[in-house]
Formats: sequence, structure tokens, C-alpha cells
Amino acid sequence: MTVPEGLEPSAIQMPVHQRPQLVPGVSLSPIILSCSLSSDPKAMLAESWTAKTADEAQADCATASPVFNPAAPEYNELAQRVSQSSAMQRWNEAMVRVKHAEKQLKAGGLKGAEKEARQGELDEAQQQLGEAQAALNDVTSSFEADPLSLVPWMSALFALADAGCSCFDAGGGGWPPPNAGQVPLTELLGPPSSSTRGPAAASAWLYGGSEKVLGVFKRRYESERGPGRLSIFTRLAINCFGSDSPADLAAAVEKAVERSRAAIFGPEAAVAGAPLDLVQLHWLDYHEHDFIPVLLKLHCLANDRYEPSPDGTGEMVVTQPRGVAALGLVEPPAHAVTTALRAGVHLACVTVSYSLLNVSAAPVIQLCHSRGIKVFAVGALAYGLMSEAFLGAPAPNPAAAAAGGVAGPTTDSPAGGAAAVGPCEALGPDNLAAGLDMVARWACQRYVVFRHALLLVIGSC
Repeated sequence: MTVPEGLEPSAIQMPVHQRPQLVPGVSLSPIILSCSLSSDPKAMLAESWTAKTADEAQADCATASPVFNPAAPEYNELAQRVSQSSAMQRWNEAMVRVKHAEKQLKAGGLKGAEKEARQGELDEAQQQLGEAQAALNDVTSSFEADPLSLVPWMSALFALADAGCSCFDAGGGGWPPPNAGQVPLTELLGPPSSSTRGPAAASAWLYGGSEKVLGVFKRRYESERGPGRLSIFTRLAINCFGSDSPADLAAAVEKAVERSRAAIFGPEAAVAGAPLDLVQLHWLDYHEHDFIPVLLKLHCLANDRYEPSPDGTGEMVVTQPRGVAALGLVEPPAHAVTTALRAGVHLACVTVSYSLLNVSAAPVIQLCHSRGIKVFAVGALAYGLMSEAFLGAPAPNPAAAAAGGVAGPTTDSPAGGAAAVGPCEALGPDNLAAGLDMVARWACQRYVVFRHALLLVIGSC
């Protein structure tokens, strides 16, 4: 994971108090980063910036202060991160108050109660300075104890968050995500007889890895910069093709939400009741399969549960805090949004694919605009196709692909397949996700070209 070239912090930075709110307590950054992991999440979480194991690092921290190599590149990163921490900010503020109080006392002319008041201010500022120094020491020593604190992907995410991108989406840039594991779709989306994983198995397979990585990042970032600095959005994918009972679906939804909370906030915070910032329902068939029962269960989880007080006063008390702060839908048609609103569900947002090459979501966007629902537009630049990287590039040549062996829809030979994907490969190995929009842009009419482009997108997003 690398920071995009040309990222200008001033272009996207905005004071937190001026940012729009998805719902109260969940602010939106001008850019929402959708994260697809480039490697296995287990391997990413097993990385270390030191040669020591976590147990060895903790043992060293218990006996002596950590020693760093100033020549190592991580040392400069560490010093910069410490200087930007909330502990350093508190230390600076306390130091300013100490110096100001000392200057007033040294100036003389203070007597009696006024002098005692200034001395009291100095003593209080010195106490705050000592507390800030202790917190600063904890931040500095935490790098040695945390093997993930300075690994490249963590540093890249820190740089993006510091640039103003404070919202991260665990949904990724496509379906399925890379390195999601070779799981047969019949086990995830087939009927119960062919699946032993449960109706919400796809959520853990599709989004579980990103949730864990982003959760580790969120906890590390907020331990340095202060709580409430980042928003992590996730999704819920439910098997809509099975015949699970309403009770089974409700239990699967609740279990999936708890799994996501534990991944993002950590087990202890999840038990304490921290709600997910946003859960978007990814329903694969809005036309033939009813999504409302699942959405209503999410709606229940997005509200506190009240019961009468046991003391008999009649006062209503919260017996179960909400597990979700906001709800949304992924790629819904307009009628699905209307159906959800009629069912009494408050939708905070919808995610749709929208660009100059694909305006099919225009009716949904118009409906959301009229109802005050925020829209997250994915692929606004056609997944990179509408960028300087392809400015002046020659158009893919479907005729050349056909001459290479693609004769029609019945051609399944390896040679024919290789020729068919030529137009998509013209985009470059890092932009194969733009395959579908490329096909629309250059009007590749041959069925086989489109089919192989679709396979490439599914395998490479």
C-alpha cells in the first residue's frame, strides 16, 4: 500500500468541525478511501518493523528504555509520529503555561493573594506537564512494543489520515477482493444444503481481512492522535439465494455485526458497546429476493434497546446499546431505496457506481438527493481510466483481437482467450479493474471480449 503520488494535503484537508456529518457523531472526509488488501491479511498482521518478537519487546520495555538506531529510516518516521501525537500537543500546551506562569512570577510586583494565585497556576501547569511527559514517554515506548507500528502499510495509512482522509471503507474496490481465499461460491451463496458456513459467511470472507487491518490501524492511530479521529465503514453480505428462516437470518446478522465490531474496535471495546460507524447491506438480488427482513434487523441493531426500569418507577432504561451508528445500501435500484424508506428504515447513504461512462445510477442519485440521503460514488474516474496515465494512449483494437483467434462466442481456446483479453491488458496490470468501463468506452461489441473482460475484473479487483 502506497500513498498516491501528487496527494496534496491542502486539497482535501478540512477542519473536523466543518465536515459534513453522515449521522451525528460520524463525520465525513472529502475523500473516502476504499481499501482492497494487496496481500494476505494474516501476513500483513504478522509483519514487524523490528527484529524482535512482540513478547521480547514487551520484556525489554519492562526492564529498560528502548534503544533506536538513528540511521534506520524507521527512526525518522518514529520521531515525526511522536511530534504529531496528542501527547506532544498536551506537552507543548503545558510547557507554554509553565513558562508563562514562571515569567509572571519572576517579573515581581506580585504580592499576597495574587502571588499565591500565580504560584497555584504554576503548580497546576507543572503537574499537567508531568502528566503530559509521562504520556509522551508511553507513546515513544509503544513503538518498540508494537511490531506493526512502523511497518510500511501502517505508515502509508498514517500519511493518508494525516492528509485529511479520515474515512476508510472496508468494502474494497470490487467483488470479490484480492486474496480473499479460494472459497467455492456455492458454499457462500448456495442453498443451506450446500453450505455449512451460514448465511453471513460471505461477509467474513469478503470484508473480514480489511476490517482486521483497518481496525489495527484505527486503534494505533487513535492511541497516538486521540480518540474519535477515524471512521471505518464496513458492509454486510447475506446469502439471499438460500432458504434460511427469518430467525436464522436475524441471528446471522447479529453475529456478523458483532464479528465486525470485534475486528475493528478490538474484543474489549466491542463488549463495552462501541457502535460501528456505518454498515452497508450488500444484497446481490434486489429484484427477486426480499432484503427488507435483513435490513430491518440491522435497523433494530442501529437503535438502543429500552426496557422499563426494574425499580418500578416506570422510567425507560437502555438495556442494550446500539451496535451500528448508520445504515446504507450498496448498488441498490431506485425501487429498493423507496421500499427501505417505506419500511421505516433511515438510510444514511447509498454506494453506487457512477462516472461519465456509466450513468445508470442517475435515478438513484436523484431520489437520494430529494430524500437527503448521501451518495458515495465509486469509480468516478472510471477506476483510473480517465486519468493522465491513459491520456493520448492508443485505443484497444477489437479487430486485432479477433484476428488473433477470437471468432465468436463459442471460442474457448487458451489462444482465443489470450487474444480476447488484449484490450483489457492495454490498461496495464494495475488497472484491470477498469475493464468493464473500458469495454463501454471503446465499444467492443464481441461477446467473447466482454466475457473475458468480466472475468478479469472479478479476478483482479
